[in-house]
Amino acid sequence: MLSNLARKYTDALIINKQIDESERAIYEYGCYIFLSSTLFFLVTILFGFILQMVLSSIIFFISFMSIRRYAGGYHAKTEIMCQINSFILILLSNILIKLAIHFHLQLLLIFINFISIVLILALAPLDSKEKPLSHIEKKHYKRKTYMILVILIAIFITTYKLEVSPIYVPICSALFLEGFLITLGKLFNT
Repeated sequence: MLSNLARKYTDALIINKQIDESERAIYEYGCYIFLSSTLFFLVTILFGFILQMVLSSIIFFISFMSIRRYAGGYHAKTEIMCQINSFILILLSNILIKLAIHFHLQLLLIFINFISIVLILALAPLDSKEKPLSHIEKKHYKRKTYMILVILIAIFITTYKLEVSPIYVPICSALFLEGFLITLGKLFNT
């Protein structure tokens, strides 16, 4: 679905001579990434709206996408399975946020965060057969992953101490999801 839209948009750019045919793959991939990120952002906001926690949903999305970009993780075999899995995981993450805030699950959150951070540190960056990373790319992605983790952990600790659960709970949920997906990716994608 999204790959077809990306292909059609790239075709239009080539027909209108805005890009050269030799740049097709780069533009098609960039367009696909933009469309899928936009779709998942809108779905996240929709679920946040339904659960009456739009701000927490946005914080979750930003936290998750920032760490996922460099840490890597599980990838579905087909585009449709990717979209279905993403919708389900976004919904479940939003439900987890709602329940954790409602039931004050602070100790569980600290434990989940600790396990997730250890998994991310141990496994990131995770490449795959389809997209192997060079040694230089691995070093770069690992450094970026660590920097993002430090920022997210600092925000988590600060907002936890200030008892601002609509911020620290979505960060925890994002780290939990990334820890889960990087573990799945290690088991099934490599």
